[in-house]
Amino acid sequence: MRWIRFSALLLSVLVAACGGKGQSAAPPTDLTVQSNGDTQVTLNWTAQPGLQYWVLCAPGDSIDAKSWATTVGGNAYSSSRDGAGIYNGDTSLAGQLVTPPFNVTGLRNDVKYAFTVNARTNGGPGGLGATPVSQTPRLAGQSWAKLGTLPSTVNIRAVTYGAITSPLNAAYSAYLFVAVGDGGAVYTSADNQKTWVSRSLPAAAAGRQLNDVTFAYGRFIAVGDGGTIVYSADGVTWTASTVNSAAPLSSTSLKAMTFSGTALMAVGQGGTVLTSGDGITWTAQTTNITPNLNAVAFSNDWTTTIPTAVSVAAFWVAVGDAGAVYSSGDGITWTAMNTGLESVAGAWRGVSILKNQTSTLDCGLGSPAVTSVSTSYFIALVGDDGKVATAGPALNWSLTTLEGAPRLNRVISPAGQFFAVGDAGAVFTGNLNADASSVSWSKRNSGSNSNLYGLIRYGKDAALPYSNSYLTFGQGGVNLYSR
Repeated sequence: MRWIRFSALLLSVLVAACGGKGQSAAPPTDLTVQSNGDTQVTLNWTAQPGLQYWVLCAPGDSIDAKSWATTVGGNAYSSSRDGAGIYNGDTSLAGQLVTPPFNVTGLRNDVKYAFTVNARTNGGPGGLGATPVSQTPRLAGQSWAKLGTLPSTVNIRAVTYGAITSPLNAAYSAYLFVAVGDGGAVYTSADNQKTWVSRSLPAAAAGRQLNDVTFAYGRFIAVGDGGTIVYSADGVTWTASTVNSAAPLSSTSLKAMTFSGTALMAVGQGGTVLTSGDGITWTAQTTNITPNLNAVAFSNDWTTTIPTAVSVAAFWVAVGDAGAVYSSGDGITWTAMNTGLESVAGAWRGVSILKNQTSTLDCGLGSPAVTSVSTSYFIALVGDDGKVATAGPALNWSLTTLEGAPRLNRVISPAGQFFAVGDAGAVFTGNLNADASSVSWSKRNSGSNSNLYGLIRYGKDAALPYSNSYLTFGQGGVNLYSR
């Protein structure tokens, strides 16, 4: 079979790469595994000085140091796998050392996986694996804890993070968090949110509320009231962007952004749609949209069955006041989506497109063999009075009012389920039902009564208590996490 030949070849390449200088070493005796939610588990063991480790994974109940290579969906993570282009589920980290705690990502929440770890010195062959451990990943969001409070009483509207290159060493980069909010508040944290530092905006943007921030094109970009758009390469020094627009934006509130991977889009009052290819220079698009827009989302693929089967390479959805929902295939020409909910929906505050991709017997991102893959899409809109609307590929819309009917401010779906947050500490999760035809929503206890305005997923740094977690933030600088 093809997957056996591939796995055998991979194993021979990895063994050959070890050379003959080193030797096998005893495996860990205290290997443990913990399910930390959303398609990932964390392995831990006591690392010994001078040893190099491989993490080996395979779907099922058992594994040894060789069987992973002959198991459909088996996978290995090691510092030797530069050619495989993957380390810890992140291609940008390929070739770095495997050290505990170690996250294995890209798993399925309904599959049991077995893991072992073996060791070597000086690139030698791996020896026997540690006593195997097994775990079934679970969805995150069941419980929430306080991560900390930003050093301010202002409302934090959005948070993002990005890799910043050191000015002293171009080969070194580290993650920087940036938080923005009311009154032109900008804070950065370079130590995983232990401490935050206040930053200043240029005079033209000072004091203006910032509503969203993202990291794209190697820089941070924030948008806000008064048509404000600012950017920064390091989170410290901020510069105002230029906008090519026939009408001034000084009275326009820019509410939200989304990044397609090649294009950045911002939306706001009066149907404003701005696009940029670098986050610095922006173009105002001429559209037929008149309602205020509050949120925008992007999917890199979408297949709809209404009115006929049509597949598009890009799919943008923008939502706003009076139940407005618009879609676009290029970000320039927009079409009103007739949801049938316009008279009862009020304002939509958030939108997300869930790409639900399942595979059979895969063991993490980059598995040598995946036997089948299926993909389905769902849109979720959230807004005033606890209103939630969802639609699948057929674009048949369903309206739900969530428990307590709070105003919902944001929804995201980066890892197989919807997450929505809102006023008075409201947190809800939305999961596709077994036949992937509808979404069921569950209320979660955030432990906070503060209004929650933003939500992101952080998927780095296994050693952190909030790695592969959801982070939400809002009123008075509250900052919560769930994993």
